Amino acid sequence: MRRFEPSIAVRIVRAGTLFTMFCVAAIASNACWGDAPISVLFISRANLWHGYLSQDPAVSVFRIPVPGHSHIELLGEDPTVLHRIMRIYTPRRTADLVGKYNMIILHECPYASTAYEDLWFKDTWVMMFVESIEEFGVSLEMWGGDAAWGGGGEGFYTSWGETMLGPLLPADGLGGYNYEVATPQRVDFVDESNALARLPWKTCPPIELNNAVKVKEGAHRVADVVHGGTRWPYIFDWEYGEGFLVGETQVVHSRDTRNLMIGYWDYFPDFVTYLVYYGARREIPLDVVLVKRLRDQISTHYAERSLVISVLDFAERFGANVLSGFREIDDIDQAHREAEESYLEGDYVECGIILDEIQQMWKKTSRIAVNLKDRALLWVYVIEYLVVSGAALACGVAVWSLMIRRRLYREVSTTKMIAEI
Repeated sequence: MRRFEPSIAVRIVRAGTLFTMFCVAAIASNACWGDAPISVLFISRANLWHGYLSQDPAVSVFRIPVPGHSHIELLGEDPTVLHRIMRIYTPRRTADLVGKYNMIILHECPYASTAYEDLWFKDTWVMMFVESIEEFGVSLEMWGGDAAWGGGGEGFYTSWGETMLGPLLPADGLGGYNYEVATPQRVDFVDESNALARLPWKTCPPIELNNAVKVKEGAHRVADVVHGGTRWPYIFDWEYGEGFLVGETQVVHSRDTRNLMIGYWDYFPDFVTYLVYYGARREIPLDVVLVKRLRDQISTHYAERSLVISVLDFAERFGANVLSGFREIDDIDQAHREAEESYLEGDYVECGIILDEIQQMWKKTSRIAVNLKDRALLWVYVIEYLVVSGAALACGVAVWSLMIRRRLYREVSTTKMIAEI
């Protein structure tokens, strides 16, 4: 019998497949990806907290919107459009997911609804999440909301515990909320040595509503919310397979909540960011005050950059040579890249020194941009002055000629009418 050998093309494809799987496994084996940013796939029906994450250089977030009751009832949106977006941007294979992301966040993400058949989450995506967690060490966090955990929120969302993801979650959803209406609750850390406890929780306003959950046996209970003598789980985690799963249960914009924690706690963006750090098993900074200042400086850098570039673009439209201004911006961008590298490496002191220098560089560059703008607009100012002055002189001469000198008027003698006799 003749033996058929695979062609060269087939051998290349096989080798490429094996190499890809090896690379994926190698990447996934390190949950923090070294000093690289944490790559987050953020799936949410609400446009809420992912914006805070984008302010941190150590987090790279990509949000995929999912439909919810509010999209249909209040906004009148077609859920099929959002489903189309989900199909386009959700990874199609486990290798695609693991190769691009090392964390999945489900925030206010419904699995299904008994009220609307158009609200659903594909089981193939759930299977992909389960496989990426169990076999490749991808982290997953589920954050609270009407559609999270045991569902029941808004009366119709179904439970995530009934899905293939349910056994992996560190808590069982009981359905609904821990209280019928917003009730002030303080945060109390069960694990006082946890890195998340470094935040100034004494200044944190009360949390008002949470999903009702029961932490599973063997899970690590990080923090609770307390009202009177009643405690409810707030933050908890456990390891499952190769992955790490974190739960959070706060519900906002529901049941008369005033969202006090979001609106009145200066460290809320830092808390959300460090919750991602924690799930990715990245070290949370010891000096959270210093790092908060660094994030503020980084945000200011991007605001300054946008403002100066807009001024230079405006001046260029009037013929100004703005190359000197853009050279300064290039130098600042290079310095900012060095600051971000120090930030990712955890050298926050060096990062702060560079950012302080960048602030001084922006002051110089802003003066250059304003001077270029003023020089470009000099002839505009001169022409405007001449036009206004000429118009004023012309009006003055006209008034003097017509009203004072009256040179256009000729004197006439007076006459009187003699009546006929």
